[in-house]
Amino acid sequence: GGGGFGAGAASRVDPGTFTVKMKVGDLPEQTKTIVVEEDPRVTISAADRAARRKAINDLGPIVAQAVVAQRGIQQLRQNVNTALEAWKRPSPGGMRVPDNVRTTAEELLKKIDEVYPTFGQIPSGTQQLGAAGPPAVEQPTPITTRLTQLAVAIESVTQAPSARQLEDIATYGAII
Repeated sequence: GGGGFGAGAASRVDPGTFTVKMKVGDLPEQTKTIVVEEDPRVTISAADRAARRKAINDLGPIVAQAVVAQRGIQQLRQNVNTALEAWKRPSPGGMRVPDNVRTTAEELLKKIDEVYPTFGQIPSGTQQLGAAGPPAVEQPTPITTRLTQLAVAIESVTQAPSARQLEDIATYGAII
C-alpha cells in the first residue's frame, strides 16, 4: 500500500496476525483476527524487516514533532510581525507601545528569523516574480521536507535502511 507520513497516513503493515476490535455506539464490540500475508514477490530477511520497522517507528514521532515545531514557529513569527506592523500605525486614542517593548519584539523577531530557515522559508516582503530562474537567495531545505523525503525513501522500499538513513534519523532526532 501507499503508506507514508503525511496527514492521517500510516506506514504499511508488516506480515503477521492481528486482532482488530471495533465498537460503534451502543452496539457490542466486534473482534476479528486477520492475517496479513507477505507478498510472494518480496524477499527480505527477518533482521532487515525488523531494522526497517524500527527505522519507520523511530522516524514517525520525529516527523510529528518537526511538523508541530514548524507550525509553532510560523505562527509565532506571524504574530510578532503582525504586532510590530500594527504598532507602526497610529492607534485610537494616541497610545503608543513603549519603545522597550517594541525593541524587545524586534529582537525576538530577529531570533525567530535565525531559526526559521530550519523549519521553512521566511516570507518575503517583496513581490514574487514567478518561477522563472533560480531563487534570488538560496534557502536551505526545511527539516520537515528533509524528514518527509527520508521517510518516503525508507517506506517505499522493502529493505533495511542504509547506514546513512539511520544516521540521518539520529541527527534529525537530536535537532528536534
